[in-house]
Amino acid sequence: MNIEKIWVDVLDGEYLEDVKLMLTLSIEDDGVLGFSSGEEELIDQYLESLKSEVKQNKSFLLLAKADDENAYMVVLKRRPFPNMKHQGELAKAFVNPKFRGITGLVKGGLKEASLKAKDVGIEKILLDVREGSRPAALWQAFGFNTYGIMEDYSRSNGNVYRGLFMDATVTDLLEKHK
Repeated sequence: MNIEKIWVDVLDGEYLEDVKLMLTLSIEDDGVLGFSSGEEELIDQYLESLKSEVKQNKSFLLLAKADDENAYMVVLKRRPFPNMKHQGELAKAFVNPKFRGITGLVKGGLKEASLKAKDVGIEKILLDVREGSRPAALWQAFGFNTYGIMEDYSRSNGNVYRGLFMDATVTDLLEKHK
């Protein structure tokens, strides 16, 4: 399988449609990226914000295609304050369900995001995730450590979920995932 990784400099046209598709797949997959069914207006607002952040180098968008089909996306976001410029947030990361379980796919995306982080001066990557979810277990397995828990982190379909706040250094991630 041929994986093409693209760091998007301008979010428009085909790339915009690719990201919108990935967000739509997320909604169908229990809203793991924070969106729920019927929130298309919020998705459009998010895309406009992301478009601006990518243009200003505040966020970095990685799209990966496998044989010309969307495989995964990653959004790495800079922290906005000068005293936190060494930190970045893994703001969105989603694998198309069709490509889940392919050996090395997620690891390759994390490595690519870590290399980008290093390149732009980010030394520590932060993320937050719903406790007990597939992504939570995955991030732990990849070397992220939990530094905080929020009891009422998210609500979906009448359920309240705890959230995990996690971090890892870029150096550790690159060393672990050579």
